[in-house]
Amino acid sequence: MGLAVGVDHRAASEWYRKAADQGNAAAQYSLATNFAAGLGVKRDLAKAIELFRAAAERQEVRAQFELARRYEKGDGVAADAVRATKWYLAAATQGHVLAQIAVAKRFERGSVGRISLTEAYTWYYIASRRDTTFARQVAEPLRQIEERLAQVDLADARERAETWLRENL
Repeated sequence: MGLAVGVDHRAASEWYRKAADQGNAAAQYSLATNFAAGLGVKRDLAKAIELFRAAAERQEVRAQFELARRYEKGDGVAADAVRATKWYLAAATQGHVLAQIAVAKRFERGSVGRISLTEAYTWYYIASRRDTTFARQVAEPLRQIEERLAQVDLADARERAETWLRENL
């Protein structure tokens, strides 16, 4: 980042590598982003994916989201909706707001193999309560789903969302 010293991506990558080799998930994520962008190291998407996966398996939420995004788009890996959903859901349950919105969209559109408006509403609702910017972003999908859900399902989705919010914030 260049704080108190000049920006040196090569040196940063070496320090990240040392910590990553010891299993530090945050370092694995940072080194993966450097490999993905070619910062301080030769660009290597295969190595980036390997490191994103290692960090994601160690519950590094940013790596889980990045790995999901790459599986969704087929960026550095073969596109795989099931794996994308797995990693989006892992990040969402840890509180990653963009992952929560991605999971909601996947349930709303049936990208998870089935449509579940109750699940979609639950995740949109959680995201809406986290940040006003995201609340505005998901207001319309929430409204549309509210019109389609039975009152009992809507109440269930809200209760599950409120429970998640109480337990995780």
